[in-house]
Amino acid sequence: MLDKPEKTRELMDILDAAVPFEVALMPDLIEHLVACELDLHRERVDPLAALREVHRVLIAGGLLMFSSYGPDTLKELKAAFGAGSAARHVHSFIDMHDLGDMLVASGFAAPVMDMEVITLTYSEVPALLRDLKASGETCAARDRQRGLMGRRAWERMLASYERERKEGRLPATIEVIYGHAWKGEPRTTVDGRRIIEVELEAKKTGPLVRPEPTRT
Repeated sequence: MLDKPEKTRELMDILDAAVPFEVALMPDLIEHLVACELDLHRERVDPLAALREVHRVLIAGGLLMFSSYGPDTLKELKAAFGAGSAARHVHSFIDMHDLGDMLVASGFAAPVMDMEVITLTYSEVPALLRDLKASGETCAARDRQRGLMGRRAWERMLASYERERKEGRLPATIEVIYGHAWKGEPRTTVDGRRIIEVELEAKKTGPLVRPEPTRT
């Protein structure tokens, strides 16, 4: 329950706004571990390109660990805004299975995905919006509405969200996706030639016996 300003940090801990993940600017270093927290959903980040860049800088056997938001994040707010306006007010988030497919497409091995749903509750919608603003997680989509909503559209949004009220509180769903994957051994050489592993069994032979000298 987040009604008091001092409790805003609880939402900020969940919606932790880390430094934006810049693709193609990573140094040419060999890394054993890359951790990416809540960055793949950002509007200016191409998640597939970002994962490929991480794969490039990891050493063979290196580990990627990441978290991201799932498509059910702020679903109540998204539906409520849809009732009051045709413009986009909430980001679209990537499904867990799609992220798993991207890991494989990027060359990662043994991907593991998991998710959890966290439900926060508020007494009113403006309290949720204040917490989102304080956490730095306002909508930055390119096609977002630039101006203010009209009064009628705002009232329709509030009325739509009110239908979600349970036990006197308004829910706000946060779906958090967790994943990790490993960089396997290279399958091609630097110049693009394919590496083929061949296992050779040692030929089983009996003990070597020195032949007896021939007497003449």
